[in-house]
This record gives sequence, structure tokens and C-alpha cells, in this order.
Amino acid sequence: MIGLSNFRLKRWKAAYDSLNKAVELNPQLWEAQVTLGSLLFAGGKKKEAHEKADLVLAKVPDHEEALLLKSLCLLADQKTDEAESILKGLIARNPKKEEPYLMLAELKNRQNLPAEAQAILKNLIAQNPQSKKARLMLIAMLERQKALPEAETEYKALAALDPAADGPKLLLASFYQRTGRPSAAEAILLDMVKSHPDKLDPRIQLAQFYAAGKKYDSMVAVLQKAIQDFPKELGPYDILARYYLTVNNSKQSIALLEQYLSKAGSDRGSLKAKLLLAGILYPSGNKERAAKLVEEVIKENPQDEAAHAMKGDILADKKDYVTAIAEYRTVLKQSPNSIPILLRLARVHQLNKEDKLAEDTYKTILTLQPKSESALFGLALLEESRKRPDQALAYYEKIRGFYPNNAGAAIGMTRILEGKGEIAKARAIHEDMISRYPDSPLLINNLAFHLAEYAPTPANLNRAEKLLSPLMKTYGKNYHFADTAAWIAYRQGRYAQAKELLSGLDAATLRNPAISYHMGMICLSLGNTAEARSYLNVAAASPEPFPGDRDARNAFQKLGANPR
Repeated sequence: MIGLSNFRLKRWKAAYDSLNKAVELNPQLWEAQVTLGSLLFAGGKKKEAHEKADLVLAKVPDHEEALLLKSLCLLADQKTDEAESILKGLIARNPKKEEPYLMLAELKNRQNLPAEAQAILKNLIAQNPQSKKARLMLIAMLERQKALPEAETEYKALAALDPAADGPKLLLASFYQRTGRPSAAEAILLDMVKSHPDKLDPRIQLAQFYAAGKKYDSMVAVLQKAIQDFPKELGPYDILARYYLTVNNSKQSIALLEQYLSKAGSDRGSLKAKLLLAGILYPSGNKERAAKLVEEVIKENPQDEAAHAMKGDILADKKDYVTAIAEYRTVLKQSPNSIPILLRLARVHQLNKEDKLAEDTYKTILTLQPKSESALFGLALLEESRKRPDQALAYYEKIRGFYPNNAGAAIGMTRILEGKGEIAKARAIHEDMISRYPDSPLLINNLAFHLAEYAPTPANLNRAEKLLSPLMKTYGKNYHFADTAAWIAYRQGRYAQAKELLSGLDAATLRNPAISYHMGMICLSLGNTAEARSYLNVAAASPEPFPGDRDARNAFQKLGANPR
């Protein structure tokens, strides 16, 4: 029957349509009725699925698949006693059939009766020693109970069912690795490589094992030998190229991928390699070659979503927002719920001053993933750009409600609260984040600046200096830290030292409105009125708000000049 064939091939829509037509013509096709019920159950239509099971059982009371379907529906409706009775009856009738045991064991496990669940599975294994599903379920339960020797025995028994199969051996190796026996895991993997010199996968598994154990030299050696023996297979090149990126050796990554492309020709893996290479070349400065590679991939496979997404990224970087949007929409035609692409689309809409489209896109993401940090953060930043601090604050608060450790949301909240003059609330958030991340240079700097700007008592200034001083050796040339240190020194009356801290910054950085304000006030306190006027002019002329902007304008006006 076509419908059953489609079902076995996992063509769900085609299977449903074909089976529906079949049972309309002949309602007594019991297997088709049960299969339809299974499709309905999978689609969340429990009532209709239950009706299909009852329809069959009314005519064929002992139909095993219909009884299984009915028990599924009963379990979904929390009618566990009735379901258990059916499952036990099925086991008694056919002791070698897996499904009733597995369902009953899962029920007992959910009821927090692990001993009963394990006894059911052991009974199944006794009746059907070849049942891999039973052993895997039993192993999972044993591992959860930390019964590691028993779990190891079952892993070995699973591997013994099919000595030629690699899958069970890999499971045993993984078990050894996560239970602190890496040597045993390595021995299994090395034996697999030795037994299958013509297979690439065991080498990849061995390389990944070494990577997990941070034995990178061993990993590199395995991958280099794999490249030598399998010069047209992308896998080892891909892993090794990505590894070199993690150690800031992009040149080696590029050379490896170029080597693969020269050997692979038009092999299917070449498209993936070209995209990976383009993703390395573009940030490395070879933008023209990167763009060309992406175009080559699209030409060879116009449906390649990753290529269209990367082309969109390249266009967005070039500020060709309209064409970038078109590329992202090409991807969304095929994958309308792709959250990474929707996020990129929203950001580009915002960059293109299409705030409403950006907002709608972020909200679309939230319908798919209500707790999306990225979407909520995007909306918060969008509202800040719209000069709507209260709406932005609400989004930041929502992020912190879901993710209390989110430092970005906390920083956004303090920025808005300080701008609104709600200093105590901002201070509380600064202190909370420092308690969560006591070693974060960024958060330490933020708290130190807050103390110097909004609560410059002698005690607070001493605390701010004490917080920041250990970081200055490492971060002293970073203008954020230099500016905070200078402002603390200014507040403490150490004007010459304050100026020295800022004097090392380049001219462009000194034109930052907040830094210009600070430099202006420092110069004013040192008696350098002309220099102070020059810096305060930059600060007072800024259209964007910054901490102390009103004080900057007032100080400039007291010098008898208007900003220009």
C-alpha cells in the first residue's frame, strides 16, 4: 500500500493523504487505520488517534498495534492504570515484542520506580537478548543511578551483539571518557582505527576524543595523517582548519582549505569548504576573494542557504542594506522560522532606519522563542535608539527576569536609570552584578565610574580607586579605563595626574563627548582656560546624551561662549 510505504519512508504528509483515501474506500484496512491513528497522535490529535484505536479494537480486540496506540493515548491522558493493564496483557500474549516492555518501563521510570522499570527491561532482555533499545534504556537508568559497573556490563553486552558494528564501541568509549577512564576509551578508538584503515570516521572520532581531552598535538597528528590518506575528504581539513582558527592561525586554516579545494575539484564538499574559506578570508581583509567564493557557491547551488546568508552578511558590512535584506529573505523562503536569519534581518532593518520592520521581525522571533535573549536585547536597543527609555528598560528587565546573570541587560538598565536620575536603583544593579562577577574588568570599571560620577564621597572615591587600580597595568591604555581613572583622580583633586591619564589618548578619542567633558573640567581646574574651552565646546555641542552632559554645557556657558 502506497500510504504505508510513505509512512515507512517518513513522508508524513503523503502517508496521511494516501492512507486517508484508502480507508475511505475500505474502512476495514486495520493496519492503515492504526497507522493513521499514529500520525494523528504525532500531530497532537490525541482524541482522534484514540478513536482510530477503538475503531479497530471494536472489530479486532486483540490487534496488537491498535492496543499499543490505545495505551499511548491513555498514557497521554494520565490514565496510567488502564494503560498499564493493556501493556501487561500484550507482554503476556507476546513476550518477545519490545514496545510494551519499553512503554511500561518508561511509565515506571516517570513514576519514580526505577527498580520496577529496570526489572521490566531485564525481563525483556531475557526474552529478547537482541533488543538494543532495552539495553540502551537500561544503561541510561543505571548511569543516572551512578551504577557504573552495571552500566559498563550492559555497554559491553550491547557491543557483543554485533562485534563488527562501530556504534556500540563508540558508546562504550564515550562512557569510559565521561567516567574518568580516558585510557580505556583511547584503546577502543585506536583499535577501531587499526581495524578499519580504509575508513575515515574512526579517525575523526579519535581526533575528537583527543580534542575533548585537550590533547591537541595528538589531534593534529591524527588529522594530518587522515588528510594524507584521504586527500579528497573534507572532514579532517574542516576540523583542523577550525582548530587553527582557535589558536589565531588563520593563515594555516586558509592554506589547508586551499589545499583541499585543489584536490577535491567539484566534489560536493567543495561548496562547504568554499564557504568556510570565505568566512575566514573576509575578516582577514581579503574581501574580494571571499565574495567571489560565495558567488561561486550560489552559482553551483542556488538553494544553498548558508551561502545566501553569508552574502547578506557581506552586503550588510558594505552598507548595502537593501540587497542584504533580499538575500536574507531568500533564505527565509526556504526556512521561514530560522531564528539566526531573522535576527540578522531585524538588525539590518534597524541599520536601514526601518524601525517598524525591525520591531516586527524581533517580535516574530519572540513568537517562535519567547525567551530569546537576542530578540529582547535587539528590541531594547531599538527602543533606546528611538529615545524611548521606559520601553527599553522594560525589555532589559524582561531579559534579567529570564536570565539574572545577563551582564548586557544589567549594563543597559544602569545606563537608562542613571540617565533618568534613578541613581539608587542603578547602584543596586551595579553592586549585584559585581557580586555575580567579582573579577569582571568591565563591570568593575562601570561601578568605579558610577561611584565617581554619581556618588563622589571620599569613601566612595577611595573604593573606586581601590577597585580600578589593579586593572590599570593591563587596561590602562584602554580609553574606558583611562577615563574612569582620570575622573576618579579629578574628583579627588589630583588634577595633574588626571590630565596625564588622558593625555595618552589619541585625538579622535579625545573628541568623545564624555572624555572631552572630563578633559575640559580637568584643564579648567588646572587654570588652562583656553584648553578647557576647546574641550568643553566639543562636549557641549554633542547632540547625544552622556553622563554629565548638563554639567558640561553649564561649565561651557560659564566660560562665556556658545558651543559650535
